[in-house]
Amino acid sequence: MLRLFIYDLFITSKINKITLAVAILFCWVGRGAAQEEVIKASEKTYHEPSGKINMITFGLGGMTPQGAFKRKHPDPIFQINLGYLRQIKAEKPLFGGMELGYGIMDQYSADIDFVVDGETETWDVTSTSQFLTLEFLGRYYLPLKIDQLEFFSEFNFGGNLFFTTTIFTPPNADDSSDTEWEKSDFSLKYGIGLGCNYPVTDNIYVHGRFSYIAGLSTSFYNLKEENITIQESTIEAFDLQKSTTDVFKWDIGVTFAF
Repeated sequence: MLRLFIYDLFITSKINKITLAVAILFCWVGRGAAQEEVIKASEKTYHEPSGKINMITFGLGGMTPQGAFKRKHPDPIFQINLGYLRQIKAEKPLFGGMELGYGIMDQYSADIDFVVDGETETWDVTSTSQFLTLEFLGRYYLPLKIDQLEFFSEFNFGGNLFFTTTIFTPPNADDSSDTEWEKSDFSLKYGIGLGCNYPVTDNIYVHGRFSYIAGLSTSFYNLKEENITIQESTIEAFDLQKSTTDVFKWDIGVTFAF
């Protein structure tokens, strides 16, 4: 009888232990699944706010040729710029973007007589040596501030497209003009610079900056300094030159932040 009691107690105890272990296992699995559902739900509902700043810049300035470019074209070149920058990471002073620029190097106009349908007409003819620029920008705001004046450094990489057009305008305003595209050429460029911002309102700033830009060798039309004789077109007032295109660039403008 005693042996039977001990056996029943052992078996019952073993079954209870197994039952308890199985119950604990189910509770652990259920708790893990519940935690996983909570994590998945939180991942679906939580969105990290970007808070990134965007900027549109507009500037007026110029470029002063350097080195071999200066020997070919000693005069400063007027330029306008339009750019866009976006903050790389929220609350970090690093921005990336791009900028477009346009400038006129030289221009020459003259009245030239042409025979049209047996009659002599005086046309206005203008040749313009010009360029377009495209730059990819990196801008870093320095940990330096004077009152509300903020300072930044820039790195840029891009290209210049030098091109020349000649426009023939007839004396009769009702007639359309003709445009001839002369030789064009492209060169790569890269540079570094410094600048500053000063706030006018919460999201409008006045900026100024300067940079040194190294440009590879390319061809461009340069206005002759003397002995200009025009017979058929004002492009005869230009010489086709080739050199590197290093410049010292500066501009003053407005920045809109949003």
